[in-house]
Amino acid sequence: MAFDLNKHVARLLMNEPFFAALSRRVDKRACNIPTAAVRVNRDTAQFEMLYNPEFFEGLTDKERAGVLKHEFYHLVFEHVT
Repeated sequence: MAFDLNKHVARLLMNEPFFAALSRRVDKRACNIPTAAVRVNRDTAQFEMLYNPEFFEGLTDKERAGVLKHEFYHLVFEHVT
């Protein structure tokens, strides 16, 4: 079965609702980058989270939540704009 990031995002949002409104505005796309990243997609002008499913599969649930929070905080602190 392919890695499903949405399951882990939903779990984070239930435990830490601060990230819910932000997460809904971020497109999420699997790709072959080493770990994860956020950016503004130049074509759509939308925030986008890129992630490597193989990297996420090797993490514990707690580590996955930590990576997601780390990436969302880049958006909160305007590191991509």
